[in-house]
Amino acid sequence: MDDPQRRAELAQRLSDAGAAHGRYEMTALHGEYDPQWAEWYARYLTSHGWNEFFSSAWDNAELAAALRQADSDQRAYAPQSRWQDFYAARFVETSDVSETSEV
Repeated sequence: MDDPQRRAELAQRLSDAGAAHGRYEMTALHGEYDPQWAEWYARYLTSHGWNEFFSSAWDNAELAAALRQADSDQRAYAPQSRWQDFYAARFVETSDVSETSEV
């Protein structure tokens, strides 16, 4: 899978997680903001095939931290972009760097 396909698939997974999390906030949290959103997303993503796209598996804590960093970076550097696309690009870039540094 090339990088554009991978970014598109990751963005779709993030969109799916966003929709599921929105339902979770409405039902389980009765419409309240979830301050633990990154941990929820990490559990959701890892249980829905997220690690298929990476040579090294993410654990939930690492993924939650990376999601929080992507959120912070997107708000600071690209607030007009779709968050899913920004995050997906970040994950592809980050994994490419770590994969090449391991060689």
